[in-house]
Amino acid sequence: MQSNRGPRSVHHRFAREEIVPQSFLAACALVLVLEGLLPLLAPQAWREAFRRLTELSDGQLRFVGLLCVAIGAILLALVYA
Repeated sequence: MQSNRGPRSVHHRFAREEIVPQSFLAACALVLVLEGLLPLLAPQAWREAFRRLTELSDGQLRFVGLLCVAIGAILLALVYA
């Protein structure tokens, strides 16, 4: 009796394992590209925005971080829905 797990299922499993690191690296690369756009195109505005961030209290900065995490999670949920 032959097993249901043929070469196709093994290939599918390995393909899925390779996609996760590839997707993660692609996401990190996209973050770097987006993060680099403002200093590249408008360095003075980037410097001013960064200066304002340094003046925020810890609570305000945590709230900004929370908003970024929430928006990112919602966008990911929409993309993969």
